[in-house]
Amino acid sequence: MCAALGERAPGHDAPLIAALADGYPGAPAARAEAMIGDYIERLVPPLLRLLVAHGLALEAHLQNCLVVSSAGRVRGFIIRDLGGVRVHRPRLRAAGHAIAFAPGSFIATDSLDEVQRKLSHVLLHAHLTAVFAWAERALGLDPRVSWARARAVITRALATWSREPRLREACARDREFLLAPRCLAKALFRMRLIDRSSEYRYTEVDNALA
Repeated sequence: MCAALGERAPGHDAPLIAALADGYPGAPAARAEAMIGDYIERLVPPLLRLLVAHGLALEAHLQNCLVVSSAGRVRGFIIRDLGGVRVHRPRLRAAGHAIAFAPGSFIATDSLDEVQRKLSHVLLHAHLTAVFAWAERALGLDPRVSWARARAVITRALATWSREPRLREACARDREFLLAPRCLAKALFRMRLIDRSSEYRYTEVDNALA
């Protein structure tokens, strides 16, 4: 489980994220950067592609993701929770999917902002922020290096997919949203105070990807 990467590995003093980096060659700094690079490359493009091409934002919180590793390398991820998925109806229809949702279903929406914010929150603000912080503490990897790699991966993926005529507009809109200088972050404490955990509240912050 990705949520355990910051915890101490059984029988060791170092956290699990350090063990994940040990399979990579080179000096410690090179191993850390290579591992984080693979982590981003295997996690971000598949989730972003679902948003761009199908209007889906998966519930990719740390506790919902399992990292797959073999031969000392990060190979991929398994997402095990679909309860909090968000679906943008217009993009889903444009992709050729005809799905009937239950009346009042909270997962389906016509608001692109809502779906974009969902993915931004779970993937960037919750998931990668924590992983990059653990990599800094355990491996000495500057978070600015990690965020620069994440930005490069996102930029490259969107540039590639924008060559597909059907996805050109979606790529442009998602790039503008994800790489804006300022972004909205989920204000969980505020939601708890008003006892509305399913009604998102946000606060504006600087965007690490910018």
